[in-house]
Amino acid sequence: MVRALAAALAALAVAVSADAAAPAPGFTIGIFGVDGFDALQFLKEGGFNAATPTADAPALTEAASRFGIRLAAGPADPARPPADKRSETMEDALLVGTYPVPKAPLESAGNRVAGAVGASAGKPVWAVVQAFDWSQSAVRDSEKPREGRFPDIAEMRFLSYDAILNGASGVWFFAYSFGGATLPQAAERWFAVTSVSRELSEMVPILRDGAPAKPPFPIAPGGISARAWTYRGRDYVIAANRQNKAVKMPLEILDSRWRPLFEVRRYPKELLTKDGDGWLMPPYRVMVFERRALPW
Repeated sequence: MVRALAAALAALAVAVSADAAAPAPGFTIGIFGVDGFDALQFLKEGGFNAATPTADAPALTEAASRFGIRLAAGPADPARPPADKRSETMEDALLVGTYPVPKAPLESAGNRVAGAVGASAGKPVWAVVQAFDWSQSAVRDSEKPREGRFPDIAEMRFLSYDAILNGASGVWFFAYSFGGATLPQAAERWFAVTSVSRELSEMVPILRDGAPAKPPFPIAPGGISARAWTYRGRDYVIAANRQNKAVKMPLEILDSRWRPLFEVRRYPKELLTKDGDGWLMPPYRVMVFERRALPW
């Protein structure tokens, strides 16, 4: 049953309609299942700019707007991952929910986003990133063994950026409260989710206001995927290996003028594996690059 549900979730895109309290940002970083006022400070510190409550609460909506968080109505059944129904009440966007960990290839989520973008007729597409353990889901088959695990930081980071590479204009995490507990109650899980959401929040000005640009290397089937922007006199590139095997990194992005962001190394080659005359990017790895007008 869980496998069948996962396949059904992966295949569905849900049309949603507007209901917001604060001005919509150009790129949404949201989370489902906010359960009360105490969550708002956590969300603000975590880089979120949107959320859905577990119940209708006008006072919570007003309080959230003071934190710069837009509160919208969420799924009819907050215990179920969104996009398992054909009608939701949310913002004027197409919501795509695909939850691959640990059963399906990670790139399957981005493939669904790409399909939704192609069929969206100009509507924004938001991707829902898995931030829950399938074994704690209320929709699992109770007669079968509990299977699943919580995605790790690298997996959620890949799912988020892969959605962006495939055209998503927002990323939502499911869920703040799930299986009878909240994410902050499990410190390691909240750390994993907010490591990604805070990083995405740093990228919002570029994703919102940056001018789309041509990537500095050709995009070839089976190679590194990328999108590029120019923002305030600097160039930015998101590059990802969408395969479960190492892939050769284009030499153009290894030029000394490109600096990797959100990394503990200054030089890109220190994050890659040497392979003859080239360098390999690990499976499902994402790197974000910045280039100034002059070399460092």
